[in-house]
Amino acid sequence: MSIMIICRRLPENSERRASSVFYGSKGLSPPALKMARKFRSVYPTFVIEMSPSCLRYCSVNVPAGFMRSHISKSPQFVTLKYMNRSWSVKLFKHSERYGSGRFSGGWLMFARETFLRRGDACVFELVEKNRVVFEVSIFRRSDYT
Repeated sequence: MSIMIICRRLPENSERRASSVFYGSKGLSPPALKMARKFRSVYPTFVIEMSPSCLRYCSVNVPAGFMRSHISKSPQFVTLKYMNRSWSVKLFKHSERYGSGRFSGGWLMFARETFLRRGDACVFELVEKNRVVFEVSIFRRSDYT
C-alpha cells in the first residue's frame, strides 16, 4: 500500500474548513491559523504548523487521533507530490500507547524543496481512504503578513 499526498495552494477565499487542527509548536501566525481554520472539507483533515523543529529535523508528527482513525498500516512509504514533483517519505505509527504518527525519511527534503517556512500551515485532507490519498494545502505565513 502506498500513500499519495497531493500538495496544492488554495486561494485566500477558500471555503473549506479543517475538521481538526494540530499545532507543531506555539506561535502559529494568526493569519495562517485563520486561513487553516476556514478550510472546509467533507474528508478527514488535520493541520500541521511548520515549527522550527519540523523544518530542522528529518521528521514531523502526525496527530494521534488521525492516525488511530484513518491509518492502519505502519511503517509505509508515501509519495508527496507538489508542483509536478514527487518525494518518497516514510510514514510510521508510534506505539499504540502514544498513537501518533510521524512523516520521516524524506520529509526534510520535501520541506526544503517546497520552501516551507516557520509559521506556514499545511492542511492534510484524506480524500481517498482505500489507497490512502491526501491532498495538502499550504497556507504561507508570508502571504498573510
